[in-house]
Amino acid sequence: MEIGEENRSIGPEAEDAALGAQPGSGAEPEAANAGPALPPAGEEAALSGEELRRVQLQLEEIRRMDPEMTGLEAILRSEAGPRFRAYVERGLDFLDAYTLAARERLWLLRDRQAETAARLRAAGKDHLNATRSRGGQGDLPVPPEELELFRAMMPDTPDAEFRKYWNKSRKR
Repeated sequence: MEIGEENRSIGPEAEDAALGAQPGSGAEPEAANAGPALPPAGEEAALSGEELRRVQLQLEEIRRMDPEMTGLEAILRSEAGPRFRAYVERGLDFLDAYTLAARERLWLLRDRQAETAARLRAAGKDHLNATRSRGGQGDLPVPPEELELFRAMMPDTPDAEFRKYWNKSRKR
């Protein structure tokens, strides 16, 4: 059993409560709470304008949760399709029915998205890390003629400062 898997299981009582039935009674939900019925294939026009808009918004939200579910046909063909149909027939709206019918898939998608986000967050700041040394090359020697030129231009500056500048300007 995975960590947190015990929280993913929804028992029959919780499903009945979500469907509006009394736990253990086997009663159907009230008709007043009924969501949109599944329209027969190709008869979406049978829905009223407000109902059609509500269904479209629910399908959009399902698509945001699970990008592979591009429409009602895709949901019905999916592994969760029969459970989705049963929940809708019991009175749930499309969004609640899909959430219950495909809960394991949705959890897996959320886990993958969280892992990807964490990986991207971790890699997102890599460009701020200092570059690694290139095999301990050490300081490059300053040619004597360059050192004499530096001393002539800035006589009060110590040789260590010249070496530091020389190595900084030469290592790239």
